[in-house]
Amino acid sequence: MNRYKSGARKEYAVLRAWRACGASCARSAGSHGLWDISVVHDGYVFLIQVKAGRKHEDANLALFRKLKVRENVRKQLYHYTRGQTKPRIEEL
Repeated sequence: MNRYKSGARKEYAVLRAWRACGASCARSAGSHGLWDISVVHDGYVFLIQVKAGRKHEDANLALFRKLKVRENVRKQLYHYTRGQTKPRIEEL
């Protein structure tokens, strides 16, 4: 499986988990933006970047970390490492 398909699978897994909680969410197709998934739930907006593998820091993630957001917006990194089915979630 190529890297794009592997990453997309992880993103869809995150979408399914949020939707199971009753959240409204959307995936950024192609992932050319600063975040991969947008979620609205319980008065908050979550901007989520999904990464898989050992090396996960890149230019987009560096910009995402620096992005200033309002009080009700949460930036999160979902990092999957090899062999894990659940991600480590980091608040940015």
